[in-house]
Amino acid sequence: MVLRGTYLSTAGIRVRRRLSDYSKYVAGFVEYLRLSGKSEATVKRYRLFVEDFLRFYGSDPKEAGRDDIMEYFAYLRDSREYSDRSLALAGWSLRAFFKYLGMDDIAAWIPTPSFSVQYEPEWLPEDIVLKVVDRIAFLVVAYDLALRLREVTMLRTDGYNARTGYIEVVRLKHKGRPNRYVLPLRPYAKEVLDEYIERERPPRNKLFPISDRMIQYVFKRRLKECGLDPRKYSFHVLRHCLHGETRIVTPQGIVPAKLLYFSGSEVISIDLNNMKPAVGKIASRGFHKGFVYSIWADGREIVCTPEHRFFTLRNGKVVEVMARDLKVGDYVMGVERIRITNRRRCFDPKLWRLIGYYLGDGYYHKGTTEIAIYDRSRERIEYYASEICEPLNLSCRICKLSNRNSYVLRVFSRPLVDLFSLLGIDRHKRVPLQAYTATDDEIAQLIAGFYDAEGADGSFPIMYNTNKELLKDIQMLLLYFAIKSLLEKRVRSVTVPQGIKYTGTIYQLVVPHSDMALKFKELIPTLKEINVKSADPNKRKPAYQVPVCDVIRRVYERRKREGKKVSYFKGVSPVAILQRYSEIPPSKEKLREIIELLPDEPEIQALRPLVDGDIVWLKVTKIEKRPQEEFTESKMGVTVYDFEVSEYHNLITDGFVTHNSRLTNAAIQELKEKGYVDIVSLAKFAGHARPETTMMYVHLASKYLKIGKKV
Repeated sequence: MVLRGTYLSTAGIRVRRRLSDYSKYVAGFVEYLRLSGKSEATVKRYRLFVEDFLRFYGSDPKEAGRDDIMEYFAYLRDSREYSDRSLALAGWSLRAFFKYLGMDDIAAWIPTPSFSVQYEPEWLPEDIVLKVVDRIAFLVVAYDLALRLREVTMLRTDGYNARTGYIEVVRLKHKGRPNRYVLPLRPYAKEVLDEYIERERPPRNKLFPISDRMIQYVFKRRLKECGLDPRKYSFHVLRHCLHGETRIVTPQGIVPAKLLYFSGSEVISIDLNNMKPAVGKIASRGFHKGFVYSIWADGREIVCTPEHRFFTLRNGKVVEVMARDLKVGDYVMGVERIRITNRRRCFDPKLWRLIGYYLGDGYYHKGTTEIAIYDRSRERIEYYASEICEPLNLSCRICKLSNRNSYVLRVFSRPLVDLFSLLGIDRHKRVPLQAYTATDDEIAQLIAGFYDAEGADGSFPIMYNTNKELLKDIQMLLLYFAIKSLLEKRVRSVTVPQGIKYTGTIYQLVVPHSDMALKFKELIPTLKEINVKSADPNKRKPAYQVPVCDVIRRVYERRKREGKKVSYFKGVSPVAILQRYSEIPPSKEKLREIIELLPDEPEIQALRPLVDGDIVWLKVTKIEKRPQEEFTESKMGVTVYDFEVSEYHNLITDGFVTHNSRLTNAAIQELKEKGYVDIVSLAKFAGHARPETTMMYVHLASKYLKIGKKV
């Protein structure tokens, strides 16, 4: 093979002249990449490969053919011993270059070898990460703010306020379109950074005068010194993420996080200005491995990383709190009802009833056309045979089990087996995704079928199953009807007829509140007997409470000092409603009553959005670090997913409203330090053209927002 251009050792001067002759192509290509939104790092890599090819080719690139490109690739592979990954990068660079030249036929033909990543990046828990960063300033700051490599090198010394601990960060969320934020450093990171600045005195325009490669080198070296394999760990070791099975509400229904990662561009969010649902767009998404917490609140459970953010109420204001900072007794934001507008009829409601019955006590015989459903009640079995299977033209037979006092409904249908396989319920007992976009009638029939199999007769609805995720699916479906249910874990011991005793974990889904139980009985046509008694309105326990005792207490004490009215008549008796609910969180109904009684109290009137929307407040009852063996064999955690939602910056996950924006946190920190928030400065840092836009994200009362100098 004869090498051309640069690779002829006797033609150095000629090659430099030829490269300069075609520099107009390179300059135009670079501008084309930047206008296409490519990052500077991508532009640099593509430019280097294109310049290398021009040196090799030594002629006008518009005259290059397939043989010339194949000769270049052969040189890279044989003489330079490039890996498949490097060859693929060369291919991508030349594809973009020839597309820029208008040679689409050549661009489409250029090969890009496939390659595999040797190691999947792993993620580290916080205690190990702190050992790795070891008070090295740029690593500590990068970890505290979850920065990328280039974001670290773009930090400026004059963008850091040592008094408040704020630092201006350029977020490279979208390639070529960075956004500016002001973020608060935690005390540990602030201490390390202050020591670094005092010691090193960095220039104003460069907080860390160090290259990307040097940061990566130091990070990898620290991993080795801590006895860790640097190939397994990414520089970005901390994100705010959800477990893959987390149910996320979208306009098209409820989907698990691991599916939303690949499909879907919109989610249902909450507009925190009016506490009502709105459609938010997914701006970015990601996944990694991480250790997770299980947060239980008012009978709901969510599995997320310790850094995942929730909303809570403090002094009547919505603020953010990390999962790791939550405590038992705290209240977090949730939804009272799930509203999906794009719903349509999917199947015959009778078929949904059969699906629900099967999810409870059904079994699929692999390799056959038979589906078997077991029940102790012959009456219920006969109902499903005559009222469900016959109208659906399904062949079935009822059999008495010889070894126990139970019956089995055997349904023989190849189309039904194929449908169950298509829905994914032939092997895994989960509510099909199609149910989340079905009509109310179809959903009610599915729940009724499941209750027929797993529900109990009694004074309130209760369902049992060993499959927790299946019960959580049913819990989300109940929220379509605004029915509150509590998921509970039990350890149960059972003695079988053979005298053998088994002990295992079982879960129950309960609808304990009388109003909710009455609604369940009215809407869900189950065959089981539910004898709900209406509770005395004066004695019944509210389904949800609003944690605004601190606001009511402040108003009550002030009115009492000023000699204003604090007791109000209900019927013929005075009721000290303010005193009572300064100690006990009121229900939404009671809070609405207080708001109507006190039209002259601005603090009370500011609470109105808390009672007018679909928002409820869930009391945290348990926080536990989940053992990894529940999810995966990996010792480095489970796969979790992260979604960033533009505009509203929150999403509904397993009935909770969660958030991963840090702008509100920065405002709250400034409020603590200065007593007010400089909204103009914050808008500039956030990259918002108008301060009004920033005020939508900073959920604080307007009296705290002022125009001031830059922080």
